[in-house]
Amino acid sequence: MEDMILMVPEEQMVPALDVALRSTPSRWWATHKDNPESWEKVQRALRHYFNQPPEYQVIDIPGAVEDRLS
Repeated sequence: MEDMILMVPEEQMVPALDVALRSTPSRWWATHKDNPESWEKVQRALRHYFNQPPEYQVIDIPGAVEDRLS
């Protein structure tokens, strides 16, 4: 949570948290569970929505947050 405070402007913190809490797998499942065609398709959909694509993985670079704030 401390990292989020440094990256998100104060006026956007509550909307950002709201988005994060609404994007949970359980909420997705509650919306999509009525019509699963097969377990394989459910697994594929969950991986699509909740796995971070490799090209967007976050790499911890010392000083990166400080550079963005200055």
